[in-house]
Amino acid sequence: LLAKASTSGNSTNNEIDTLIGPFGKLNVWFPKFNNERLGVGINTYLLSYGQILNQYHNVSNLKRSTVGADVNWRVLGADYEDDTSVSIGVGYGLVQWSGANYTYSSSGPKTRILFEYPIIPYLSIIADEQFHFMLSKDNRFLDQLAWTNELFLGVNVMALSQFSFQIGYMDTRFSLGKAEIYGDVGLIALGRFRY
Repeated sequence: LLAKASTSGNSTNNEIDTLIGPFGKLNVWFPKFNNERLGVGINTYLLSYGQILNQYHNVSNLKRSTVGADVNWRVLGADYEDDTSVSIGVGYGLVQWSGANYTYSSSGPKTRILFEYPIIPYLSIIADEQFHFMLSKDNRFLDQLAWTNELFLGVNVMALSQFSFQIGYMDTRFSLGKAEIYGDVGLIALGRFRY
């Protein structure tokens, strides 16, 4: 993830740096029942902040990780994987920051909406947004994470019958319940397998 640190307050950090680490998502769709298709999914990632972004957090070796699970409903495109599709989901997840002598985590319910539209047989547009509302508190900190929002906009390019890669734009925002909205935005590349 090639990212830019940013806030919606009085200043924006325009330096470009990287957040590097593995992303993992597993979605399983069940057979149709009464013309409806439901599924379950799990997702996780572990991102290490680059040197430039790291300095704005005053924590050495800072990492951000998430893990969550959800139940999904394919509202549109329930017959074939490569159809135009819209799915929505609800679930629960955890977000954690960790570094040298530092750790903070919060968890709560989340929602997800995923849209995919094939342009041609081997190319499709994807929009994937997840909103995470935090319920748990860490009493060691005065400021608590209120919510996070992650938006991916990009294209899916088929390379083989069961493998494709995605390139696009990732926008991640965080709120501490104040006027400022923090986050990082930038370009991302992912691999995708279908079975």
